[in-house]
Amino acid sequence: MPGERVSRPYTPHVWRGPPASSVSAGRLRGVLIPFVILAAAGLVAAGLFPAVGGIGKAVKLFNQQLQPSGNLQIPSLALRSTIVAADGSVISQVADENRIPVEFSQVNDVTRAAILAVEDHDFYRHGPIDLKAIVRAGVANYQAGSVVQGGSTITQQLAKNFFTGTEQTLKRKIDEAKDAILLEQNFTKDQILELYLNDVYFGHGAYGVGTAAEYYFAKPVEKLTLPQAALLGAQISAPVIYDPIAHPVAALKQRNIVLQDMLKFGFIERPEYAQAVAAPIKLSGKQRNVNKPLPYFAQFVQDTILHPIATDPNYKTYLKVFGKTVEERKRFLYQGGLKIYTTYQPQLQREAEAAVRSNMPSEGNPYSGNPESALTSLVPQSGAIRAMVGGPDFLKHKLNLAVQSRRQAGSAFKAFTLAAALEQGIPIGKVYKTPNPVHIPPGPCGPSWSPGNAEPGGGGFVPMTVATAESINVYFAQLIADVGPVNVQEMAKRLGVVSYAYNSYVHVPPFCSITLGSVEVNPLSMTAGFATLANNGNRCYPYAIQKVVSWTGKVVFRARPHCKQVLDSKIAAGVTSLLRGVICCGTGTKADIGRPAAGKTGTAQDFADAWFVGYVPQLATGVWTGYGYVKRNADMTRAPILTSGQLAGLHPFGGTLSAPIWHAFMIKAVAGLPPKDFPSAPAPQGGTVPNVVGLKLDDAEKVLAKANFTPNVIMAPSVEPAGTVFAQSPAGGAHARLGSVVTIKVSNGKTPSVPVPNVVGMSRQQAVGILRGAGFAVEVVEEIVFDPKKDGIVLSQMPSGGKHRVGSTVVIHVGKFGPSPSPSPS
Repeated sequence: MPGERVSRPYTPHVWRGPPASSVSAGRLRGVLIPFVILAAAGLVAAGLFPAVGGIGKAVKLFNQQLQPSGNLQIPSLALRSTIVAADGSVISQVADENRIPVEFSQVNDVTRAAILAVEDHDFYRHGPIDLKAIVRAGVANYQAGSVVQGGSTITQQLAKNFFTGTEQTLKRKIDEAKDAILLEQNFTKDQILELYLNDVYFGHGAYGVGTAAEYYFAKPVEKLTLPQAALLGAQISAPVIYDPIAHPVAALKQRNIVLQDMLKFGFIERPEYAQAVAAPIKLSGKQRNVNKPLPYFAQFVQDTILHPIATDPNYKTYLKVFGKTVEERKRFLYQGGLKIYTTYQPQLQREAEAAVRSNMPSEGNPYSGNPESALTSLVPQSGAIRAMVGGPDFLKHKLNLAVQSRRQAGSAFKAFTLAAALEQGIPIGKVYKTPNPVHIPPGPCGPSWSPGNAEPGGGGFVPMTVATAESINVYFAQLIADVGPVNVQEMAKRLGVVSYAYNSYVHVPPFCSITLGSVEVNPLSMTAGFATLANNGNRCYPYAIQKVVSWTGKVVFRARPHCKQVLDSKIAAGVTSLLRGVICCGTGTKADIGRPAAGKTGTAQDFADAWFVGYVPQLATGVWTGYGYVKRNADMTRAPILTSGQLAGLHPFGGTLSAPIWHAFMIKAVAGLPPKDFPSAPAPQGGTVPNVVGLKLDDAEKVLAKANFTPNVIMAPSVEPAGTVFAQSPAGGAHARLGSVVTIKVSNGKTPSVPVPNVVGMSRQQAVGILRGAGFAVEVVEEIVFDPKKDGIVLSQMPSGGKHRVGSTVVIHVGKFGPSPSPSPS
């Protein structure tokens, strides 16, 4: 059942009392036994029970209570769980008790002998209680007036560890004796010793000889040498005092005492003793502590098991497999001996950490006043999380900034406004005028709203392509007013901007300011949203656990991608084409990795958060930069990111702080992946260019913008009144791509001067056409000519050249053939 401790390597036994003819119980029903048990327990010496006068009462009480009865179930041993990377390497280990279980046959003779010599050298010769040892301990304790020696057998120690505890009372000691009897009635000596060998503590969180052998010597228990086995035996009585790492001299001395006992009790011969006692202590130097602070990714895995969230598609399966309550899930994780296989790729993690280190201040300390970064990277086609940087150092910074911290998204959120706009049929060529600030009247955005750009400037008409690449706030303020903030809110959630971890609440409010990034999100949620675009609108829920295998080797959980088409692939391709412009020629040029990629920069209010979230078809990655612990100014506004040290001179924008980190990581992360292009976006929509010649400039711009063409204004001299459009290209009626530029020439009110063409020698018709085409009026004067070849030909002009005002008159003299003159009188 979920949360139950699975027995290993022992099958739980339930005993319903010993046989009526129990020999072991019979031996203990004497007057001496109660006294020596009390004495060995220290109760007489401590004055908790009368030494003489109360013995008769004790005998009566003991005889009444010693008879074992009822049910007794031995608990299974807690086993550590291991979190494993995608390449099979160990990320981390977690446990209530760090234990590698071993079977009796795996423990070699010298190790068994060392433990028996220390704890119970007559273990195989006595019953559950060693009367001789109890008498010796009782006398010693009584004489000393305190507990100086124990007389418990290994079986009694197990009974104490598993059932009765260590309280110094008569009832507890009687219960221990009863439980010891039950243990030996239901287990063989070898089984009891096996259980003890797996239960005993050896310091540094290592429970059992299997764990101790690995921890101290990096070898399996069956390969321990005599000096190594004796060193483990030396630690049982006082693991801290005889710690071979912290106190090697004391440990060596105690080890040699163990060797002496092994020789004394006949477990080894003198030559073996002589050789072993001369050996120095040699440890592996590869000690790995369980439950040390986890890497950020391992902490996320642990939280996934302990605190699953209801929006996770695996939520019901998690409860069924891991346990319905937190306590059940804790037992499952910390005691279950699980192998938790994950999606984590160590090489990508190293590249992610290196990218952050190389682009951020070297201190990397959340308390140093320097900004920090978080990074998440996942596979769009499955949702498998490959790398996670939650901060500079988990030892110093327990908050996982990748999932547990929420920060304003800045302009990175504009990607979701684009998706909502295209879904509504708003064309990529949509044009708005971009005054800075822009006034949004009361309407979908609530009361009057006047947002501005991050930097001065603006005012012209721009299409969606330019507005996205240059991240123009005032454009997107108008766009979300047309799209509707509720639709942008819904789009963000649909694409994946939701909570993915315990303490990872993400709320997208339906306010127009969300398009400018007022919403607080975390890097994983933003990466997930962009990954949906990378996967052509097919959203795959992010996950970290690939499968969970029990200690027996049974697969108890296996993940499968949970994907759903949430956005039309053509719309996703359209958004991607817009976001590619950010990297190629906009605010994100520092993210260019030399292959098809798309992404969006983001800079939050007060320059307190800087983002870059982007993707190639095979991998999506989000980077946030800011302060893990929010810094505030005296007026409680958020302090801007300081660009000192390695960041000196950089403006605190997403394109200058986070884009270089994204670039450094992605260029390494995709090195082994073939360059792959995105699906082609739908062909841009076209439309008919309006004819605006003769309109005033403001009217002409509004007409063109409404038709989704971008006006390009050229002021020029003209005979037309000032401010009047006198020419345009393309001409009215032409078909052109929406968003494309239409150049209009507008009169500046000044009449231009142009060169006067030389038309002498041309025909009258030709000359008039050329002069009028140049902007001049033409006056024709006819002159009689007697040469028929000059009939209709321009004989002269005035002015004959130079520049003159357009509209002025040029006089041309044109020949007209007439009769020959009469001869003169002779």
